Amino acid sequence: MIQNQDESEPLLAKGTYGSIEPSPLPGPSEWTLYGEGTGKKRSEWCDRLSKVFIIPQRVVLAIFGFLAILNAYTMRICLSIAITEMVNKTGSIDHDEGVCPIDDDANPDDFTGGEFNWDQELQGVILSSFYWGYVLTHLPGGILAEKFGGKWTLSLGILSTAFFTLITPWAVNLGGSTALIVIRVMMGLGEGTTFPALSALLASWIPLKERSKLGSLVFGGGLVGTIVGNLVSGLLLHNIDGWSSVFYFFGGLGIFWFVLFTLLCYSDPESHPF
Repeated sequence: MIQNQDESEPLLAKGTYGSIEPSPLPGPSEWTLYGEGTGKKRSEWCDRLSKVFIIPQRVVLAIFGFLAILNAYTMRICLSIAITEMVNKTGSIDHDEGVCPIDDDANPDDFTGGEFNWDQELQGVILSSFYWGYVLTHLPGGILAEKFGGKWTLSLGILSTAFFTLITPWAVNLGGSTALIVIRVMMGLGEGTTFPALSALLASWIPLKERSKLGSLVFGGGLVGTIVGNLVSGLLLHNIDGWSSVFYFFGGLGIFWFVLFTLLCYSDPESHPF
C-alpha cells in the first residue's frame, strides 16, 4: 500500500534534485573586488594606483622583460668593443717573419692604444670567460624562479651583472687580466638566470593567446641589445676619453632598470597590490 505524501511536506519544484534548489548568480550590484572576503583587502591607495596605471600590467611586465634582456646583452658584449682600447696593439701582435714590418712613418696611434699587453690568446680567454659562468645558472635559475618567484630571480641576476660591470675598471686596474676573468665569470653567473626567470614570469602573467605576441617583444631585446651595445660602446669610446666609460654607462643602466622593475613588477597577479 502506497502512503500518501504528507500535506505539510512541500512539493519539490520540477527540475530540482532532492531538496536543494540552485542559487542564482549574483547581479552586478553584488560583485566584489578581488580579495574581498578572503582576508585580502584593497586599500584606498591601491585603488588610486590602479586608475593611474592604465597600461595592463602584463604589458608593463613585457616591456620590462624586453629591457632586461636588452641590458643583459649590452653588458655582455660591451667588453668586446672596449677591449680594442684596453689592449696595447703593438704588444698583442704575433710577429711573423713572413709579414712585412710596420712602416716606420705610420702614425703610432694606429698601432698602440691601451696599456695592457694581452696577446690574442689571452684576449680570447677573457672574452669567453663570461660563458663559463653563464652555462651554470640556467637550471638553478629556473628552480629559484619557481620557488621564490621570477621577479627576484630576474632582478637580482641583472643587479649582480650590473654591479660587476660597474667595478670592471677598478678590478682590471687592480688585478689585470686575472681579475677581469673572475669578473666576467661572475657576470655570467648572474646573467644566466635571466631567461629561466623571464619564462616563469611570462607563464604567470601572459594568457595563452597573447604569449606569441608579447613573448616576441620580450625576447627581441637580445637583438636590439646587440645593436645598441655595439653602437653605443663605439660612440662612448670615440667621444669620451677612456674605456671605463663603457662599463659605467651600461652598469648604471642596469642599476636603474633594477630600481624601476622592483617597484612596478611582481611575480604573479596574486601578489600584485593593484
